[in-house]
Amino acid sequence: TEAIANHVVGLRFVRGLVEHVGINAATFTRDAAAVFAAEPVRSVRIERFAFTTNPVTLDAVFNSPHLGRVTHLDFSALAHHADYFEQLSACPRLTALTDLNMRNTPVHPAWLRTLLTGPALPALRGLDLADNV
Repeated sequence: TEAIANHVVGLRFVRGLVEHVGINAATFTRDAAAVFAAEPVRSVRIERFAFTTNPVTLDAVFNSPHLGRVTHLDFSALAHHADYFEQLSACPRLTALTDLNMRNTPVHPAWLRTLLTGPALPALRGLDLADNV
């Protein structure tokens, strides 16, 4: 855990290993390689801190080869920023994703229908849309 302490916002252990981490979207490119190399991470919470007027894009997240081993992806900390929907539905690296957390995010029904009926998330089994008004 010392190897990743400076690269994550938070972490959680499963069976003695770090399996869940929070990563800042602004430093994802820099931090993801170290985190995924050091621990068997399967669950990621994307954080985006509002230090500027425009939120950091999630390009680095969706272009990361590390997403291929993520089974749980959590966007609930993005607090009503819905600027990543198209990237999510077009990302070819999420084939192992079984759980998606979009809590606190206003989701347009037409986009959600497209996501759930399309090929983007073939393994998806759980979807958290609570508090998305």
